[in-house]
Amino acid sequence: MFRSFLILITFIIALPAYAQNSCEYANDNECDEERYGGQGYCETGTDTTDCSLVSAGINDDSCTFANDGECDEYRYNGSGACMDGSDLTDCTAWQVERENNFVERARALGLNDVAINALGDNTCRWSYDDECDDPSLGGTGACDVGTDAMDCVASKPTN
Repeated sequence: MFRSFLILITFIIALPAYAQNSCEYANDNECDEERYGGQGYCETGTDTTDCSLVSAGINDDSCTFANDGECDEYRYNGSGACMDGSDLTDCTAWQVERENNFVERARALGLNDVAINALGDNTCRWSYDDECDDPSLGGTGACDVGTDAMDCVASKPTN
């Protein structure tokens, strides 16, 4: 009887720790919880390890592949070799370069700064995948209007 009780207590104590990484996509270096900007493949609290840096507000260069000139975080369409939040320098440089390319391309399309700002932002979980998903800009409709600006501007041919 006592042994059964100990097994039950051990199971109850271990269950919350297991549930923290119970998502099918846990432990893949990508934070998949939507509350932290992930794809939403994991329910809240089920991708704890992958979301640990992002949830703590940590962005650093702790990844082995940091500072190699390539953004390796999944959330920025990188290789996934680094956990989200651990390749700050490379991913910041990538974001700055991508933003500059976006503005240059939008201007080449004849848009002024007001029109560029009106395109929206990149908050859709499908942003940065090189496919326009904003239906107002001729995209697939996978994103809400105004949430996939970079991909949509990049997909438009310049004359």
